[in-house]
Amino acid sequence: VIPNDTLQMILTSPPYVSAQKYIRASSLSLQWLELHDDNLASLDKQSIGREHFSPSVYKQLHVTGFNNIDDILLKIYKKNKLRAYITYTYLIEMQQTLQKSFKLLKSNGYFVMVIGNNTIAGYEFLTYKYLIEIAESIGFKTELVLIDDIKSRGLMTKRNKTASVISREYII
Repeated sequence: VIPNDTLQMILTSPPYVSAQKYIRASSLSLQWLELHDDNLASLDKQSIGREHFSPSVYKQLHVTGFNNIDDILLKIYKKNKLRAYITYTYLIEMQQTLQKSFKLLKSNGYFVMVIGNNTIAGYEFLTYKYLIEIAESIGFKTELVLIDDIKSRGLMTKRNKTASVISREYII
């Protein structure tokens, strides 16, 4: 366990919402490194960006309390209730991760995140903007946003059929 107020920097590239089955895509590496016991389903249930949920949990719209985010969640919900719930869950779990990260950082520490936008149910999902909004509500201060145009497509596995090609990433 890492004590609070001890890290100078956290650098991460979190999963893209509703874009790829990350545990499945990493299964060979996980097996090779002996980091799982052949039960990918239990590992998947713990991962941010997972896609398997019971229909009973996404029958109603779930909201985050952030107006810009909730507006896009409503649009997605009207087209695809499951995708809306996947997106909602992703954002809530990213919020929890950001809260934990904020506590771990020293007061003068840095949190650097590389993230790309996505298309969900036909709508552009501005992931980097939504995560900045969530992070700033926790107490993070955005000092810089850089854009990296992706020149090659090096993903090893096929992305979700409803996900668009990610042409740029944001370093925030």
